[in-house]
Amino acid sequence: MSLTFKLTEDRYSSDAAETGLTFTDVLFGVALSELMTRLVLWDHVSNAARLHMLLTAVTILGSYIGFRKSQKRGQFGLRFFNIALLRFAVDQGMVFLYFWLALYLPTTENAEPSASEIAKFDAKVVLAIFVLYFIWDLLCHWMAGTNKYYVKPLSGGDEQRLSAPWYRTVITTGGLALALVGFAYDQSARPSGYSADGLIGGLIVVTVAYRFFKDSISA
Repeated sequence: MSLTFKLTEDRYSSDAAETGLTFTDVLFGVALSELMTRLVLWDHVSNAARLHMLLTAVTILGSYIGFRKSQKRGQFGLRFFNIALLRFAVDQGMVFLYFWLALYLPTTENAEPSASEIAKFDAKVVLAIFVLYFIWDLLCHWMAGTNKYYVKPLSGGDEQRLSAPWYRTVITTGGLALALVGFAYDQSARPSGYSADGLIGGLIVVTVAYRFFKDSISA
């Protein structure tokens, strides 16, 4: 008997993927619950902190909607080792960063960081999130290239081989570039309280625009 090592790629197995799906759903829920514990302080925090919470909300909710849409189209068995496992690991990395966003502000009054510190943190984390979005897209291209992954069209019908159009990756690349610009600006300008609010607001616009165009084209 000989042992061989290979990446095992196969169709969706309900038993193999259900644990991963439920686990990720729960993590999204816990991240949102952490945000809720800070939203109750809305009237007692600075504008920068409010913008941070808004950024956290749109990032988590937008990502969860995208995650659920991808699960409706196809769920893939996790094995040691296959591409689906790598994509699952990237999913968990994203959720970790969402937790980091949600947990950044304290849950007590008069203990929040300065506006410039909040902007610096947000620029760094949003850039990291877009890096993972880009890696996730590349993994989708890898999966599609194997011709072994199948999905169900959202409009119904028979299964089709997984496809990964490059124009979606172009959208992700654009979002990554803008996040990089925001990070570079923060590192060079050391924004004051006013410009820090503008920087966080810009990150919100980038995040919402990315999700709008990505999900509209994916629909």
